Amino acid sequence: MERFKLISKEYSALMHAFSSRTIDNLKDQTLFRVLMPALSKFLDENVEKEIKKDSLAIKLIFNAYQLEKRVLPAEFESIIEKTKKIDQEFLARTRSLPLSLTIPYDKIEELRKKRMELIAKFVCTILHHWMDEESLYDAIRLAFKKEEFRKIILKILHLYNLETEALSDTVRLPIFLKMAHKSISKALYNTMESVARQIAEEWSSKVYSTGD
Repeated sequence: MERFKLISKEYSALMHAFSSRTIDNLKDQTLFRVLMPALSKFLDENVEKEIKKDSLAIKLIFNAYQLEKRVLPAEFESIIEKTKKIDQEFLARTRSLPLSLTIPYDKIEELRKKRMELIAKFVCTILHHWMDEESLYDAIRLAFKKEEFRKIILKILHLYNLETEALSDTVRLPIFLKMAHKSISKALYNTMESVARQIAEEWSSKVYSTGD
């Protein structure tokens, strides 16, 4: 259970760093100033939502590893269904914001599944390289070369960005911003992609430095 907590804590720290950096970058853009703090609250709630979902995949893999069994497709499909309850909780928490939206499952379900499968495979590989008395970073360094690790982090964040972009396309903005909807969505996505590259590079440098 300790290893599950360590992996979950690291993943949460990664996603929070990514979200916080994204918000900071958006604050500097004229297009988004009028949307703050509503957009900031939306992105905070969104990243918490996705961390909860991805934690389901991490826990599924961890339990299977402990029991020395394979994860069945039906088990994975089951946690995908559970993510919809988390979506509804997210909608309830953001209902008071002037950025109402819907969940476009026809656009995001496959993206979500790909991200969670990638995270599951990533965690499984780490667990199989995690020897007694070693740290999480030791296990990561044994499991992946630095560039492999960077690319995996970047891919996870890219899939997250694509799902967020699909969500942002459904956001109902205040009347005076409706004409700028496409520009806002595009700028949000581009900012997130830029931050993803920064975070992936920084996180890989941190993990592969000499000390933990």
